[in-house]
Amino acid sequence: MVSTQRMFSIYKNAAALLFPVKWEEPFGLTMIEAMACGTPVIAFNRGSVREIVQDGRTGFMVDDMNEMVRAVKKINSIVRKS
Repeated sequence: MVSTQRMFSIYKNAAALLFPVKWEEPFGLTMIEAMACGTPVIAFNRGSVREIVQDGRTGFMVDDMNEMVRAVKKINSIVRKS
């Protein structure tokens, strides 16, 4: 188990949060926590991802693993805010 403070430190220092969830995620708290720390999210375009991630601004929405790999390569184009 990781403390909340440690978890936020991990998010803040990560290049991105990869969220390769293949089901219709109904809420996406993990994505919100990461973005609150300024960490962009790269996620499959399913479920709540469409409501949380602003493609090209707070991360990238992708349709498959190949697109996820391409998104990782351009993660530095996202302006990080926290």
